[in-house]
Amino acid sequence: MTAASMSVESHEKLLVPSGTCAEQDSNADISVTPTITPQAHSLAYRDPKRPSTVVMLLSDWWYMELLCMVLSFAMFGFYCWFLHHMDGKKDAAAYFFIIKIYSNVGAAIAQMAVVLKLLMFVPVSSALGQLSWYRFLNTTSKPVADLQAYDAASRGLSGSVRFLLSKNLFKSPHATLGAVLTIASIYLASSMQNAVHSFSTSLRDPQDGQNASMPFANLFDRHPRTITTIVDESNDEIDTGMGAALYSAWLYNTNPQKANVPVSFLSTTCEVNEPDREFYKWEGYTTLAAKSMCRVAPATKEPIGLGHSYQANINSSVRAVGNHNASSFIPARLKFEASLKIPKTSSFASSFSDQSAVIIYLAAIADSGLPNIVATECVLNWQVQHVQNVALSSYTASTYNPLERSDSDWIYKPKISHPRIEDETIFEGPCNPKSGGSNCEYKVKRAATLQVQNYLKDFLSGYVLPESQNNTRFTATGKAMEVFAQPWIDSKDAGTQTSLNDTLAEYMSNLAEGITGYMLSTATNSTTGQILSFGLCEIAWYHIAYPLTMVVLSAYLLLFTMWWTRRMPVWKTSLLPFLYHGLQHPPYEQGYDLSSLGSMREMSNYQTVALRDEDDGLGLRLRNPQADIAS
Repeated sequence: MTAASMSVESHEKLLVPSGTCAEQDSNADISVTPTITPQAHSLAYRDPKRPSTVVMLLSDWWYMELLCMVLSFAMFGFYCWFLHHMDGKKDAAAYFFIIKIYSNVGAAIAQMAVVLKLLMFVPVSSALGQLSWYRFLNTTSKPVADLQAYDAASRGLSGSVRFLLSKNLFKSPHATLGAVLTIASIYLASSMQNAVHSFSTSLRDPQDGQNASMPFANLFDRHPRTITTIVDESNDEIDTGMGAALYSAWLYNTNPQKANVPVSFLSTTCEVNEPDREFYKWEGYTTLAAKSMCRVAPATKEPIGLGHSYQANINSSVRAVGNHNASSFIPARLKFEASLKIPKTSSFASSFSDQSAVIIYLAAIADSGLPNIVATECVLNWQVQHVQNVALSSYTASTYNPLERSDSDWIYKPKISHPRIEDETIFEGPCNPKSGGSNCEYKVKRAATLQVQNYLKDFLSGYVLPESQNNTRFTATGKAMEVFAQPWIDSKDAGTQTSLNDTLAEYMSNLAEGITGYMLSTATNSTTGQILSFGLCEIAWYHIAYPLTMVVLSAYLLLFTMWWTRRMPVWKTSLLPFLYHGLQHPPYEQGYDLSSLGSMREMSNYQTVALRDEDDGLGLRLRNPQADIAS
């Protein structure tokens, strides 16, 4: 059967009932034609609207490919800039702001390689697709197998491999170049990473002239100003240094330079030979510390007009003395009550059953002049903090604060009882490196805690009363309240349900840091770290030749294809030309079943096509090879 006869089917043969198949013998064609209603017929043959400008720009020319080509050069330039920046720097992700989501420099470069490969593949694949159409344009007919090989090469790695292994290898040098570039992209990421040479990271003990010590507290005891025997512990005054640390911590939020100054920090010593690449690392760090927690407490208004919170065990009433020494109870705008014990109604009561670890309990309520009565409760307590790993440089050691570590393990429940000693609270936690043993005891003397408790109870208790009828002037009573009240009342969120809790939680956290900072600054124990040397990046610039060559060749292939095929439509890798300008496709050919892909591949070696117009419109049609030879 000739190519011409294959493309002809009788009118009667195509018209079969809707949803049915015409059954014929094995040598006949099988066609299915749905019934078309008049309404569907009118919709199918209405005039199509003109494509939008965006569609025309992206589809009818090489705008997308040119954009990707420009972006590929931009990505390669960024890659070179990145290498220049990392030359001689530490191979540490935290050092460079762009790669915070990667663990090392190699991971960041691998991501750049992926982006570069995608940008290069767009123009290369489009050029291969366009060249496949051009091979059959206005020329002698060629095997359908060639069309399959060219099209497969434009669609990925496996097709490119088959193209290079076929007889088409030497038929089109530029198509061969595109297939080679597709396969060569496998090595792109490795070649880009090869440009970075880094020395390995090492961990060793300090040597002469190097020192690393971090203080830790395993005992908190009182520091009396004079060596005396104190009989009445309730009158024992707090150590001056601790008092100053607590007051400074409470004032911290009013410091306009607080962003540059931490509440407290460790007096850590880090002396290294090369500060830019050497850190000190501690494999575990444990210390006694203070910790704070705050929670919102439900509050209501009593019939007599006073705010009250049963959970926090606080109401807003304040005794006021009027004329003739007459006293009355009026609602406070804001009120703090501090106590040494957690009330049984508190949400913290179950967590601190024996209360030996409690430093202070603070209840707060805000009432008059606010849309809602709000209350909160906070607890300040002793805990043991354990950090798995600490790495400090000579630049960061002076501002390190272990309380800011979110990955810390906290041990807040002390031992239930101690048979020998009753005047101290004992915790058990991991030992510091080189301290010997796996678990160690961390102790707090009750007398030292009482000093801090008495100071904080007097310092924190206070209230705010309105001084004018319109609530524009207030009087604050109490040292802590004098600092806290005005900024909080002036804040736009002062009346919200969680504002008091959030603000007070920040202040209490500062107190915890103040206690911990002073305790560590006076600690007599310290733990020694090891030197962690980061590998320095050394750039081997000759390795950029490979990605540079690929970028240049992909750009050359695109520009050549644009020029070489300038007189034909821009079809690239689209399948639409196969549908509108494609082959005749008989299901059977001389008794040969073409319904399977293997059969079609075999038949493609014997049938030839050409993309030309033989008074039947431009189309990729089956042509008679003998007619090509005769012409």
